[in-house]
Amino acid sequence: MTQHTSPVTCPVCLLPAGNYSMQAGAYRIFKCTGCGLEHTYPVPTLDELSAFYTGYTDIRAADDVVLRNAGRNIAALAAYGYTPQKSMLDFGTGDASFVTLAGQQCYGIDFKDSGVERVYRQLSDLPVNSFEFITLWGVLEHLNDPMATIKELTPMLEPGGKMIITTVDAEGPIPYYYKPVEHLTYWTHKAFNTLFEKCGLKLVEHRPYMMMQKSAIYLDRLLSRTPADYRTAFNPTLAGLPEYVEVPTNEIFVVAEKA
Repeated sequence: MTQHTSPVTCPVCLLPAGNYSMQAGAYRIFKCTGCGLEHTYPVPTLDELSAFYTGYTDIRAADDVVLRNAGRNIAALAAYGYTPQKSMLDFGTGDASFVTLAGQQCYGIDFKDSGVERVYRQLSDLPVNSFEFITLWGVLEHLNDPMATIKELTPMLEPGGKMIITTVDAEGPIPYYYKPVEHLTYWTHKAFNTLFEKCGLKLVEHRPYMMMQKSAIYLDRLLSRTPADYRTAFNPTLAGLPEYVEVPTNEIFVVAEKA
């Protein structure tokens, strides 16, 4: 842990960070003294982020896993009034599995050109600008200015509309790694309340997020710090598991509503 004397402020509540930080490669992680948000300093530029994500892959997000979880996420929205007839925007849609499964009333935004129908690179390119649902699945922690993004999206949400977010939970029981520039923020309940109040939204749901994962990948993550000689003892267990299992994550599922 290192001491820091230059002014570093929280990107959500704008209060000064504490005097100490955790080193993470070339970056430091500060904890806000007000809302508890953990945030990266210095903040990477858009060019630095673009360079990092060029050719980026995640072995935990295989195509079949992404597709299964996109379907689960769509189904979960029914509890908040979603039907396929509702208009929806998926911000940071990645490979656009979510947009494709959700159907014709769902549009996507991603800075990479996916070539998928109804997915655009900029909000200004969208053929519509009003939505009943806006989703950010595992996106918020990747943004270098999350407040600015939510403020930009909020006017596009209809009155009574819902914004659904999953992101890294800084208060949950499952540990997480500091890994800038991939993850830039780590969220608390208070940080979300502050974020939404400043953006004209109200927090209505805050709960742990579950997902589907391949058994082999999940077991590998659980045993990531176990010596290789001992890991082989778990091979019979893996052989008896189904290919996919529902697993807890170090993410939080959040729903906000526009008045």
